[in-house]
Amino acid sequence: VVPGKLYRGGLPDDANQLKIMKDLFGIERVISLHDDPEVSKMCLRVGLEHIPMIFEDGAPDDEGRKLFGDSVSSILDEKPTYVHCLFGQDRTGGVIARYRTESGWPCQLAYAEAKAYGFQDKFPDMIEWFCEPAEDEPPVNIKRIRRLLKSKEQDLIEPTPNDMPLGNPYNELNMGQYTNWNETVNNINP
Repeated sequence: VVPGKLYRGGLPDDANQLKIMKDLFGIERVISLHDDPEVSKMCLRVGLEHIPMIFEDGAPDDEGRKLFGDSVSSILDEKPTYVHCLFGQDRTGGVIARYRTESGWPCQLAYAEAKAYGFQDKFPDMIEWFCEPAEDEPPVNIKRIRRLLKSKEQDLIEPTPNDMPLGNPYNELNMGQYTNWNETVNNINP
């Protein structure tokens, strides 16, 4: 995302991956947006600071907002950081989009970048949260997304791990296109 400063991806497989990121990219801290106690152990093993900040669904809860305060950037700019969730797409995409809007990006551009890395519109609260600092409006009809999600339409099938791209979780070029969700999301905008 920002070379030498901020990286994003999915859940690391083992401590060796974290060691490689530490050695190659100078990572000093890992922020986990996914609840996996093994990450704390892996970070300890390779000498990385670990901050677990669990986002269950959508935007950060009160505890997450306390950690970030009013600014994601204040935490992410302190030292070279790797941010991850399970697949590096939705929660990670939302946090990085928030970082971008706090850095002056319009919400439309932050949203487009998140979508390029697999962000799905199933978290309307996340979209509202990352658009808060931006001066433009959210790029999607959030009310319509909420209605579609509540209707539980059959074509709104969440991807499974088998649908996800393979490869290094910290490789930012590791993007994928998913069936059903992308088609549905593309048809959501008015």
